[in-house]
Amino acid sequence: MEWLELEFFDDVSFDDNDNEEWMNRQTDEEGVFHPLMGRGLHVDNEGIKKYKQLIIEKYDDKTEKFEGKWKHSNKAFKLHRLYICLDSEDPRKYALRVANAF
Repeated sequence: MEWLELEFFDDVSFDDNDNEEWMNRQTDEEGVFHPLMGRGLHVDNEGIKKYKQLIIEKYDDKTEKFEGKWKHSNKAFKLHRLYICLDSEDPRKYALRVANAF
């Protein structure tokens, strides 16, 4: 039996911005770039899942995933928004979003 991916149950109404708006927030009014940072659900080689710090570089509209690098390893990632808690969002709202998807 295969399980459905959790992102199919994601309710974006818990998010204050859509994905493109989050990406646009990287540049302030003076044109200074500030990377979008947060914590994402990282799965290690043993299948252990932990939220780890990341830096977001871009958003792929076709796959609906954010792409960037893990801060601890500098390795690339691709994650759906549901698996990323951004530093600039309310973590309580994020937790409600994840809980609602279950």
